[in-house]
Amino acid sequence: MKSLIFIFTFLALGAQAAGPSLTYHGRLLDSSDQPVSGSVSFRIQIRSPGTENCLLWEETQSQTLNEGVFVIAINGATSSRSDGGSHSFAEVFSNRKSFSFAAGKCDSGTTYVPSSTDARLLRVSF
Repeated sequence: MKSLIFIFTFLALGAQAAGPSLTYHGRLLDSSDQPVSGSVSFRIQIRSPGTENCLLWEETQSQTLNEGVFVIAINGATSSRSDGGSHSFAEVFSNRKSFSFAAGKCDSGTTYVPSSTDARLLRVSF
């Protein structure tokens, strides 16, 4: 499974009927730099920064790509959350509270205490 990792320094949460969401656009190319077409399953993770690297949010989505182009609405209508977490999507981006996790959800420890300027990491696997 391939992965892309991005660091969020600015994040705009769009309000929809289902609640806040984040839209990520991209183009998927194969190893020969040719656009991928057909059905692709995406696993989207939002993780804490730093050495704790805690899994704050995970969901899966399947899309049929045309010329490799995809648009993922994280926490959108077609999302299926798969991490079993209890934090809401808005809370995941809040720097006002501490997070506690079950063992195995973080690379180091079981807590994440954000500072006021913390960003989040986005990992997209396909």
